[in-house]
Amino acid sequence: FLKAFLNWAYDYEYHNVKDYEKVKRIDLIKETEEVDIIYLTESELMKLYDLDLEEEKFKKVRDVFVFQCFTGVRYSDIEKLSREDIRDACWHLRTQKTRQIIQIPLSGYALSILERYRDNPQPLPVISNQKMNKYLKDVCEKAEINQPIKTVTFKGSKREETISEKFKKIGTHTARRTFVSLSLQKGMKPELIMKITGHTTLRMMQKYVKIEYGNVRDEMDKFWGNSLRIA
Repeated sequence: FLKAFLNWAYDYEYHNVKDYEKVKRIDLIKETEEVDIIYLTESELMKLYDLDLEEEKFKKVRDVFVFQCFTGVRYSDIEKLSREDIRDACWHLRTQKTRQIIQIPLSGYALSILERYRDNPQPLPVISNQKMNKYLKDVCEKAEINQPIKTVTFKGSKREETISEKFKKIGTHTARRTFVSLSLQKGMKPELIMKITGHTTLRMMQKYVKIEYGNVRDEMDKFWGNSLRIA
């Protein structure tokens, strides 16, 4: 494309240099990472929701994170939440990233989190994203969310694997993936999820989607019969 543009510019005498024709196409091999999309299973999310924490800072981090999991929003939108945005158990949100106006119905779980801070000036005890991610790993470790997670990295043709505990991979971005994945597992239609998350195309939402193998197995059995399963 660049050469085509330069040829056009040469033809119309915007420049008089043809050295670029000597440059050959180079295939750049970027360092890529293939890793399972990290999200919380429903049991992990509820374990975190019910977790008894002693330190106040950890309680607040947990509450903000699970609220994010129950609503599917970006952390930048959590930071902008005000009480005026909550009306009739619905969050009327203008997203920070895309400036979309979306309405997010709040579940009983999300409302219960807001109720914990009804006497506070702000709806939620939000801290900086950096501190949030740091403390969140500590909270998830306390919840024993420590399933081994494999990370596969390619540098050129060289394949490298690392294995770490799940809590080390969890950040505020995990909440959005958790909401999408669990909503799909529960049978919510993708187009309805998109209205809540603000995604405009299914392709944009795909990177957040992670379905457990067990759910795929159940769907296969439902349509094809469980006689396919070998005991």
